[in-house]
Amino acid sequence: PFRLEPAKLAVLISKTQKNMHGVADLEGHNLGHGLYPLASFFNHSCAPNAVVSFRGNSLVVRCLDPIPAGSEITIAYVELYAPREMRQKQLQLKKGFLCQCPRCLLPKNDAQERKISDGREDVANKAREGWDKGLVQYQSGEFRASKATLDGVLQIMDGWLGAEHQMVYETHKLLVDVCLELGDSAGVERHAQDALRCMLAHLHSSHPSIALLSIHLARAMLERASGPDAEPECAAAAEHARRACKVLRVAYGADHPSLAEAEALLDLANRRTEEARRT
Repeated sequence: PFRLEPAKLAVLISKTQKNMHGVADLEGHNLGHGLYPLASFFNHSCAPNAVVSFRGNSLVVRCLDPIPAGSEITIAYVELYAPREMRQKQLQLKKGFLCQCPRCLLPKNDAQERKISDGREDVANKAREGWDKGLVQYQSGEFRASKATLDGVLQIMDGWLGAEHQMVYETHKLLVDVCLELGDSAGVERHAQDALRCMLAHLHSSHPSIALLSIHLARAMLERASGPDAEPECAAAAEHARRACKVLRVAYGADHPSLAEAEALLDLANRRTEEARRT
């Protein structure tokens, strides 16, 4: 039988692990890992011009913008809503290289990049501890306790961290999930709006997470729409659903099931708007 020296086997395993892709759905649920030889040739960028999605076991790469012939197609290996130091540290640990993409080469005082880490570091560290606790509570099904913890994190950060700081964004984003579990439509609406504001300021306009939060926001607004304010609420929900459809057409393609769900939500929001207008 074929045998490989332990040192060579270790190198082979390391290379395999570094070239594997995490398989996830639109909501970010980790469905496993896969080795896709062709996709492993795509390099990383913290400002990628393409995005990865999955159809069953198949990996699909779609361009976010028109890419000139001969230009490199890049995807993201890590979470992009993060300061340069954190992105580079994660890439060094997970993939074994120091990122030198155009975004990482921006001046340290770049105004837009600084907003993601704007504020006191000690407050951010304390907020991270609270966020970690809130995440564990959420994963354990302790949704009310998680919400109380994360509401406290927002209070800790208030006035000390910028409105677009990574921790502010991550806290609002996690609170969307918590409020969904609690059936708290008002909470979903509030926190989705705040997280979306951050995303639209710092991520590509066709980033799939923008579609997901837009869908959550549209549904929450439709659930709350009633009385004399129903028409503007439903119309606003339709705009968020329309944004989700636009993003998914680019990022996932016209035949992806997620787009069909978003289009159904848009149809519902349009019908509800018309019904409210007639009453």
